[in-house]
Amino acid sequence: MGRKHRREKIPAPLRRQIRTEAGFGCVFCGMPIIEYHHIIPHAIVQKHEAENLVALCGNHHNSFHNKLIPEEEVYYRKKNPFNLSQDEIKGNFWLGSYESLKLELGSCTFIDTPKIFVVNDFPLIEIKKDEFGRPLLNVKFFDEKDVLIAEIVDNEWIVKRKTDKVWDLQWSQGELKINSASRKIHLTFVVDAIKNTVELKADLYYKNVLIKMGYRIRELKEC
Repeated sequence: MGRKHRREKIPAPLRRQIRTEAGFGCVFCGMPIIEYHHIIPHAIVQKHEAENLVALCGNHHNSFHNKLIPEEEVYYRKKNPFNLSQDEIKGNFWLGSYESLKLELGSCTFIDTPKIFVVNDFPLIEIKKDEFGRPLLNVKFFDEKDVLIAEIVDNEWIVKRKTDKVWDLQWSQGELKINSASRKIHLTFVVDAIKNTVELKADLYYKNVLIKMGYRIRELKEC
């Protein structure tokens, strides 16, 4: 039997290039959980090239693979991705019961604590309950110029796209990582729906004062 050809992994810098040009989401719908798809199949081209790679969510990846989306449309969306017409990148997550939810900031664990981090009566981190008693997490992330660059609003994370703080963004399986530069993590956020835990690491600013939050979670690695 012939030896099966082993396909090389797409290099990390090239993956970041594809994420960045797509606005960190699917070029069709903006979904931040993406796959790197070869427009002309890798089996034919036998290499990874930026002009032949596109960021797609699982749904649009499957649709294109099954020839439900014309190739010409994919090339058009690659040049005109959904997120570049938006001011924000968004994603949702889910939490379990309020009573058992644990929010971990470095070595501190908060349980049944509505106002977790308040500065001058302004809540930077808080947890509310909806009408069914489920937890809703809210967090504000400002930069050193007091500009809001990201936030979590009722379990939806929102990142302002037009900011120099977002050099790279990855969201996968409840893990959000924002890099402000190569090897410089600005924010790490991990949700574990099974354990009902939230872990957060970030450089928070409020009124030009830096608030560093350490963490005990694993470093996120690129897929």
